[in-house]
Amino acid sequence: MGTTSSALLIINKKGVLERQFSYAEGLLNNNIRSIFIDHHQNLWLGLDDGISFIAFNSAIKHIYPDRNKQISSYASRIFDHKLYVGTSNGLFSAPVSLGQTDISNSKSKFAEVNNTKGQTWGLAEINKHLLLANEEGAFDIKGNNAKQLYDAIGTWLYRPLGDKVITGTYTGLQILDFKNDEFINNRNFLSLNEPLRFVAIDKKVNCIWAAHPYRGIFKMDLLQMVSRSLKQLCLQRKTAYH
Repeated sequence: MGTTSSALLIINKKGVLERQFSYAEGLLNNNIRSIFIDHHQNLWLGLDDGISFIAFNSAIKHIYPDRNKQISSYASRIFDHKLYVGTSNGLFSAPVSLGQTDISNSKSKFAEVNNTKGQTWGLAEINKHLLLANEEGAFDIKGNNAKQLYDAIGTWLYRPLGDKVITGTYTGLQILDFKNDEFINNRNFLSLNEPLRFVAIDKKVNCIWAAHPYRGIFKMDLLQMVSRSLKQLCLQRKTAYH
């Protein structure tokens, strides 16, 4: 249904409103003169001052946690009935109804998670906790608040290892212990002070592989974790960084 002030309304056969597309969702204005459905089941809207296209039959949806700012999104995850989106300006959350077949039809407002300002690099669910990797460090997300696990070390990612978690940071690898349903900062590997954004745990050969954009691949023997021994396997100064 095209309207003169409420833009486009989509109702089901029972007359229940399911979706609304208006200026707030990206239309040029709210006065719709005509509607056309193409053979791909997408929508073309004739407006007062132009044409708007809605990829209605696409599996890809655009979500804007903060429409007032130019931000990029780097991670997203549904956790504890909320959709979390990690952006270049912090972490945002919105409640979702998991009973729907398509949660993109949910009407929710995003709220900024407290204490998460800054660049987000990743989100991970480990031991029923949501962990945030941020330029300011590591955080345990609880509802709309973030508990900082360690600071002054930008964190790229998390890799679970038994009752511990290995994190890749701006200054090497860090270890988190998991005790009494809480993550506790253990220590970092002081023998390697390099940014490690890509980390993989190889349990078959008991080692951790870590990649550096210019210095190549590093291998750490898990049997020698106490001695924090790191062995550099190769040096590729022209390795591309992705």
